[in-house]
Amino acid sequence: MPDHIHLLLTTENLPNAMKHIRGGFSHDLASKHEVWQPDYDDRQIFSEKDHLNARNYIHQNPVRASLVVNAEDYPYSSAFRAKSSEG
Repeated sequence: MPDHIHLLLTTENLPNAMKHIRGGFSHDLASKHEVWQPDYDDRQIFSEKDHLNARNYIHQNPVRASLVVNAEDYPYSSAFRAKSSEG
């Protein structure tokens, strides 16, 4: 997405994981501008059904934003990567 990302992570320490993700990205970007919002939304996944729902929501995000017609066509998505590895 042009203005935000969705991550589906498996971690026991989300704040620490986010610290590393934010720090590494900001360092690589070498920007003097603020890139990250001060907070993030998190939600625990308790079942395979929850995991599939979250993954489908993430995959459909660029479709809902009218960036692509099919989720698999968005090049920055794991849906695209799954399609690419099949061929």
